[in-house]
Amino acid sequence: MTERFIKILIVSSILIISSLIAVQIYWISNAIELKKSQFEQNVFKAMLNFTAKYERLENAYMFQNRGVYNHLNQPSPHSKNAKPKFKTYSLESDTDYNRKRHLSANTDKDQIQEPSKELAKRYGIKDSTIASSSWAHININDSSISVGGDSLPNIILTDADSAEENQTKKKMNNPLIDSLLKVELKNVGISTRFEYGVFDKYNFPIWGKFNDISRLIHSSYAANLYPASIFGSDKIIKVFFPNQKSYILKETGLILLASIGLVFLIIFIFYKSISTIIKQKQLSVIKNDFINNMTHELKTPISTISIACEALNDPDVSSSDDTRKSFTNIIVEENKRLGEMVEKVLKNAVYEKSDFKLKLELDDIHTIVSKAINNIEMQVKRNEGLISKNLNATSTMFFVDKLHIFNVFLNILDNANKYSPEKPEINVSTLNDEKGIYISFKDKGIGISKESQRKIFEKFYRVPTGNIHDVKGFGLGLNYAFNIVKKHGGEITVLSEKNKGSEFIIFIPNNNI
Repeated sequence: MTERFIKILIVSSILIISSLIAVQIYWISNAIELKKSQFEQNVFKAMLNFTAKYERLENAYMFQNRGVYNHLNQPSPHSKNAKPKFKTYSLESDTDYNRKRHLSANTDKDQIQEPSKELAKRYGIKDSTIASSSWAHININDSSISVGGDSLPNIILTDADSAEENQTKKKMNNPLIDSLLKVELKNVGISTRFEYGVFDKYNFPIWGKFNDISRLIHSSYAANLYPASIFGSDKIIKVFFPNQKSYILKETGLILLASIGLVFLIIFIFYKSISTIIKQKQLSVIKNDFINNMTHELKTPISTISIACEALNDPDVSSSDDTRKSFTNIIVEENKRLGEMVEKVLKNAVYEKSDFKLKLELDDIHTIVSKAINNIEMQVKRNEGLISKNLNATSTMFFVDKLHIFNVFLNILDNANKYSPEKPEINVSTLNDEKGIYISFKDKGIGISKESQRKIFEKFYRVPTGNIHDVKGFGLGLNYAFNIVKKHGGEITVLSEKNKGSEFIIFIPNNNI
């Protein structure tokens, strides 16, 4: 898979994912708008049902509370002396015109009876021509109100403005508005908190239940409180929902969560796919580098051994004992070098096994450090370098895997020697704190860039040095060190600056068992 193909794949995937996300956002937005529209329709439906029922109930309430009493013990209006009448009365009004009140009734249902004069008095009627013996009959049921005599079927009532105004505030204090409004909103599926108020024609609040009048005044949910009034009514009821937005979002919650979840799932899958492709590409490059390095590393000692063997087979060259001994030593050294290379690869293969376990034994860290220093000291001196130690730790007995910890120390010292171009200067120091022991390996080599510091513990990664073969290795040493220290419950950190050297610090805790 070429780099160009990967770039094209990434760009194409980003465009496709962006399109899918845009479609999801558009769909979610439409779903919310649809829910908002349904909410508004349901509110207006509830308000229409409310005003219709409220007006009927208020009319019944008005008749009952204006003194229309039940006189079941009074003489029947159907006696011989009782004559049903249909009268017209003039009403007092604070307007520049008089309204008419027409009273009529039938006697088909149970009746509430009262003398007509008393009825007229209760309704503010003056100049009455009603005979004292006349009667009015009023029927009240769930859907209609009727008043009158034997044969008149209907009622037509028109209140004077003064009578209506006198009753307004009494009506507004009736808990009927609150309870009936709740019922109607619940009937259309709305259960969120609401505020409401009744306003006059000047948009002045008469009565209500609200926290913020300004929000209620500007609410779009408004309806005529008395829609069936013959002469009209200037009383408007307004409703406001403080939590409307959150309620709508909650109502669309399942769709919203599913859509958002789908979007994030798509993004996650896309991210993982691209990450895997890039990682596989990087692993492919690292694998090729590893194979090239390993081939080069193995080829050099094999070639050296081959040349030494040919020399020994030459009678002229092998005639001298010193010469034979020299070539024999070369073969031994190169063979040892081959063994170390194979050992490094095998060690990394071993600790990656799931059943790999450390063989922990109580041992002295200073003893292991000193052994590693002695092992590498000859190579450092060969490069005219110097290795020093300041082992200041007082508590040095820890449960460790002696073999693997020794290899960790040796790998870090070997890197310090290899990455110091001229006369290596290496210092090894130890110290304790209440948590455990710190082992520091400090050199004055080429240093490590910030970018490489984030990768040096990755498998097969090798710090770039300009020439891939000027420093030998497979990129396994630090990865091995990192994993072994981690298995001991510790950690390894690096402090480095380009061209100023590096310091590797290994921490092993007291309770590392």
